[in-house]
Amino acid sequence: MAIQTTGIIVRVNDTDIGALQALGDIKIARGTKEYSALNTQDVIIAVGRAQVGDLSVKVLLNPDDTGAQKALHDAVLNAGTVKFEVELPNKVTDSGNGTKYTWEGAVVTDETITPDEDGFLLASFILKTPGFPVITAAA
Repeated sequence: MAIQTTGIIVRVNDTDIGALQALGDIKIARGTKEYSALNTQDVIIAVGRAQVGDLSVKVLLNPDDTGAQKALHDAVLNAGTVKFEVELPNKVTDSGNGTKYTWEGAVVTDETITPDEDGFLLASFILKTPGFPVITAAA
């Protein structure tokens, strides 16, 4: 079953982020290192630690926001962390929730404010996530 992107919810510290414009990839990968033996043609592959890539999120800037956008902004200024959650729109029931990916203690490293051609401002944030997300299945 394919899941459409319309309906994705992003929360920061349990508060909806607002008018979501873009969300980067949720990437979980393991590094590898190859060792080639000098006396044979053998190649040994060592599997490394799992790492989660940086996440990017872009929203229409609401300068009066006192919730999620402010928390991201403050985390950049104060070297703080946030709870970051992405909920997919794959609810099983009308009163249920979609699959959730949640990180506690995400570090917000960048904030970029960009004027859009239609007169709006966009705010982009980069988050470094601490390890694997907690994944909650759709209900």
